[in-house]
Parts: sequence; C-alpha cells; structure tokens
Amino acid sequence: KFGVHHSPSGSAAHANLPNTLFLNPLNHWNLSSAYYNQWRTHSFNPTTGTFTGSFVLSDEVIGKTVRRPVTFSGVLRQPALSSDVLIGDGHYILPPLTGTERTTGEIMFTRP
Repeated sequence: KFGVHHSPSGSAAHANLPNTLFLNPLNHWNLSSAYYNQWRTHSFNPTTGTFTGSFVLSDEVIGKTVRRPVTFSGVLRQPALSSDVLIGDGHYILPPLTGTERTTGEIMFTRP
C-alpha cells in the first residue's frame, strides 16, 4: 500500500483521482477509489521501477462533457534514507480544455 499524489490539474474531476494504491504479488496496481474505471497502469517493470499509465479527466464546458485522457510515466525508487517518504515520481501530460497547448504535472508515490 502506498499513497499517490497528483499535482493540481485545474479539473473539477481532480478530487476523484485515487490517493491510495496497492501493488499486488503479480506487480499489478489495485486502487481503492470510485475512479478505478478510469485510472490505469499500462506497464510496470519491477526490475527498473519504470511505470506508465493513464487516467481520464471529465469536465463540463458550455454544457458539454469534455473527456481528457492524461498519460503519465515515471520511476519507483528505493529511498536512500528510511525517513524519506517519496518512493516514486513521474509526470503527466494534460490535454487542454480549449486550444491545443498541453501542460504537464507531477505524480508522486509515497510511503503510507
């Protein structure tokens, strides 16, 4: 079990993103969140610690629901100090609600 933190996305759906993940014996992530249908792991390599995944943010814009698929990638790590709570870090790429300019955000994994 470990914590997951997403830097602010500006989306009303951001509050629904999971804040706890579980890594099962098969190296698959399980989450306890109402958001589990839209937060996915695409790959996790236990040898290198690298991971990729995605989630979907849905926002209302002028009476229409805009679904924005967000991709993320990063690496889990062995902290140098036992007091270090950060065990993984990565970034996500956020499609815009309007226009074409994408922004980035951070995704962090912490000890419980």
